[in-house]
Amino acid sequence: MDARDYIGKPRDTVREHELARRLRELPTEEAHSFIVDYIAGDPVVGLILANRVLRSNEHFREILKDGLEQADASTIKFWLECCLPRLGPMGLVQTLIEAAESNPAGAELTVYWLEFMLRGRTEPVKQESQKLVKAVGRGTV
Repeated sequence: MDARDYIGKPRDTVREHELARRLRELPTEEAHSFIVDYIAGDPVVGLILANRVLRSNEHFREILKDGLEQADASTIKFWLECCLPRLGPMGLVQTLIEAAESNPAGAELTVYWLEFMLRGRTEPVKQESQKLVKAVGRGTV
């Protein structure tokens, strides 16, 4: 299967459902590779497929780090929304702190959205969020 055969077509939930079913039948690494290629060409649908198919937290960490490279200030929200349920608030923030070491500009894009996504979370999550803010040199979350 080649992701380029699916990218750029109009959204069709039946086709997306069938593609997700086929991807779940593939070996995990092959499905992951397909989805990474899909995300590069069509992030919105690719991230939806990732949530439907992938199960490994490590895959979602990689997807999030890729998003820091690919996304802009408005589209990084899609990567965060995809990865938050899989990594959890603490895992998401910790992954962003790690990524900030090599990509502070990418990690900085997330600070605005995290303020909304992490509202009402526990004190440890808030403290971890402040570490991210310090790592990228911004205000507060």
